[in-house]
Amino acid sequence: MGVGLDDDLLRDFFGNAEQRAIFDGPQRLQGWLDVERALAQTQAELGIIPAEAAQRISAHCQSDLFDINQLRQHVSATQHPIVPMVNALEKLVGTEFGQFVHYGATSQDIMDSGQALQLRQSLQGIERDVAAATKAAASLALKHRNTTQVGRTHGQHAVPISFGLKAATWVDELQRLHTRIAESRDRILTVQIFGAAGSMAGYGDRAFEVKAGVASRLGLTEPVAPWHATRDRIAELGCLMALLAGVSERIAAEVIRLQSTEFGELVEPLQPGHIGSSTMPQKRNPHLSEGIVAKARIAQSLSAGLLRNGAHQHERDMGHGLSSG
Repeated sequence: MGVGLDDDLLRDFFGNAEQRAIFDGPQRLQGWLDVERALAQTQAELGIIPAEAAQRISAHCQSDLFDINQLRQHVSATQHPIVPMVNALEKLVGTEFGQFVHYGATSQDIMDSGQALQLRQSLQGIERDVAAATKAAASLALKHRNTTQVGRTHGQHAVPISFGLKAATWVDELQRLHTRIAESRDRILTVQIFGAAGSMAGYGDRAFEVKAGVASRLGLTEPVAPWHATRDRIAELGCLMALLAGVSERIAAEVIRLQSTEFGELVEPLQPGHIGSSTMPQKRNPHLSEGIVAKARIAQSLSAGLLRNGAHQHERDMGHGLSSG
């Protein structure tokens, strides 16, 4: 179609408002601020920074206190995603306690941990939708377990099957996908609190307690080693989304084929306001299924890029860092 995924007019072809809101600027910023808050509160609890500093920092870790447009301009000018936010937060906190903002942290600690919070919210919606799709497919499998149709192999008539059997294969694949996503949560939704080059030196003698405390406050798992340069967690999520795209395309493409005039065995339900064709009113085009196929192919192509982001130089480099999350 030749449009951007964030196109104001056509973006709903490629996503939905719920998921877009999770990854927009204010929500991304709030994720970073949630990590800064958890870090300050943990450090105060351990006696690393003054309690009043943590209170002041926590009170100002709200995205609506920041000018997003101004931050974007500063990010462009500095070519650094985190420093403008840290500088703005320091000003809000004030001169006396501003020095304790971002204390001991490195930028990717904040970005990766904040992203994990976004991914957790995103996965909640994805798992909900996969469960709903599984339930719908199971309903079709039961309802049509005795509905006979032609079975086809290699595009040719094979033997009679039931439509319920076809739908049962959808249920089976969706269930496995749902299980994979659930099993991956502890690996993917992980905190990153390791400081510069992953040495944890900036967090002092109680660094491991800082990491554990931040993980607990954010509800994220605690890794045993820094993952600044090991991006398999993000790649795993990309692969899971590619699998989701694959089963979605398989189901949608089957609807398209079996809705064709020559077969007429399935039909996509009409949505309110659905228009089949701007020219031929007799047509009932499977627009929803065609859209799923198109989006599935986009998702799979994007996931392939994540597999290339595991080859960081040394302890970290931005060439892979920004593109992997």
